[in-house]
Amino acid sequence: MASLLGKSGGSVGGVEVRSIQNVPRPVLICRESETSQLSNALEHALIGNGRAIALVGEVGIGKTQLLSYVKSEAVSRNATVISATCSSLPGSPPLWPWREVFSNLNSEHDLESTDTPLDISSIQSSAADAEQNLELFANIVSSLREASSTNPLLICLDDLHWADSSSLDLISFAVSQLSSAAVSIVISLRAAETDSNPATRKMLNSLNRLEHFSRIEPQALSNTEVREMVETAINHTVSRDVVAEITRKSHGVPLFVEELARQIGSRGQKLASGLPSQIKEILDAHIDSLSDGAQLWLQTAAILGQSFRPSDVVEIISRSELASEDDRLLEDDLDFADRAMSAGILIASLSHAGQIEFTHPLFSEVSRARLGVGSSIKLHAAAAELLEETTDKTL
Repeated sequence: MASLLGKSGGSVGGVEVRSIQNVPRPVLICRESETSQLSNALEHALIGNGRAIALVGEVGIGKTQLLSYVKSEAVSRNATVISATCSSLPGSPPLWPWREVFSNLNSEHDLESTDTPLDISSIQSSAADAEQNLELFANIVSSLREASSTNPLLICLDDLHWADSSSLDLISFAVSQLSSAAVSIVISLRAAETDSNPATRKMLNSLNRLEHFSRIEPQALSNTEVREMVETAINHTVSRDVVAEITRKSHGVPLFVEELARQIGSRGQKLASGLPSQIKEILDAHIDSLSDGAQLWLQTAAILGQSFRPSDVVEIISRSELASEDDRLLEDDLDFADRAMSAGILIASLSHAGQIEFTHPLFSEVSRARLGVGSSIKLHAAAAELLEETTDKTL
């Protein structure tokens, strides 16, 4: 298996992989249901009843913390833990996360001596080579079964929304074949990217048909849970108004709650203005992934509030001088909306038919703040004019 296996650990080709011996147990608040499901799945896998779980949710909702939890649980039970994190950087070859998984497995098990040599580089993408790929997948599953026969195995694959289609196909196949092996596979992926990626949807649809597969979607924290998390973080009671403000700003996203808690002053009675740098960096990274035209389209939408009609965005741009400066702002409006939805910034509104809304209020806030003074004046004027006309028509 020399063509497959190499040195363990490190980061190669945009995928971070680690064979883990000691994982600090994360402090989790208000995640009893999720941790219970993870522990239950792990218990089944440890006695030879393979399990798989997908952690699906938005940025900051707690997927990474839950992965850390199940890793620490597995290590405490003397299981072999292999972790690989995919990257959005282009250029990674097919099955790259799995290559690194096996690279690390070789440091724990003598897989090079197997009677079934593996050459993952032989993976093919055409339908005509499906039979060859299936044989390779079967050999990979055989090696995983062999490794788990001496020690239970936990494989954690993070950020699967960036994985190639072959890696996703292998996950579907491996999970379907390992129900009687001491193997637990836990994957994490973002909800927005999942909805916009056909290969990811195909994988999840395939897994949903399996009895030994579970999907966990961590939910936003309630106002009461936000209070518990904040007071635990700062070790002090917090006023009702501060809790309400943090809940409003964070939308109950644990990462945002944690960062906003750092801005509490006056012995829990006041929340500092502005956004913590870590939150802003996360939101900026999503917005920066869009083209300049799509970003301005998004900034225009933010003027309209949390939810809006795409046609209103187009109308505002067309009334401003910005439209004449860049005709693409009108030509690509639907494409811009699709891109923002794929980036996890926008979502179809469930409460307002025909409207789109920001997945988080802070996306709207940050988008508005990025507008230059000149553009802001023009767009606000056009928005006010449109609102006045719309109001007149309804009277």
